[in-house]
Amino acid sequence: MPEHFLALIKQYANLSSNSEAERIALQLSEALQLTLNEDSKKLFFTYAPDYLLPKKTRFFAKILDWNKTYQHETLIERLQLLQHLNDKVEAENRLRAYFTAVRIVSGKKAYHKIFSILPPELQTIA
Repeated sequence: MPEHFLALIKQYANLSSNSEAERIALQLSEALQLTLNEDSKKLFFTYAPDYLLPKKTRFFAKILDWNKTYQHETLIERLQLLQHLNDKVEAENRLRAYFTAVRIVSGKKAYHKIFSILPPELQTIA
């Protein structure tokens, strides 16, 4: 992952290291892949920078469309578990930092396309 992207996440999430920012970016990308519905997932990872696409592919995710709708609470809970956070506000702050970094790196045109396909819960955060 590029250093400038990690530096943006580090800055907006008030983190202490780039390795922590990289871990957040990878975990959030994977969590978004698991919680977004199929159409939003395809469009998000098409318009977002290539390095955000999770490298792991889920076998069962290919067989069946598990998520018919976006599940915001599941995303926040998954982030809390992965990051060992106690507060939902802190998880949402890291999610906001992720989308802010995506907005800055991708540019206005691409971000408006990304923003328009996000579920309403993520649009309020982003």
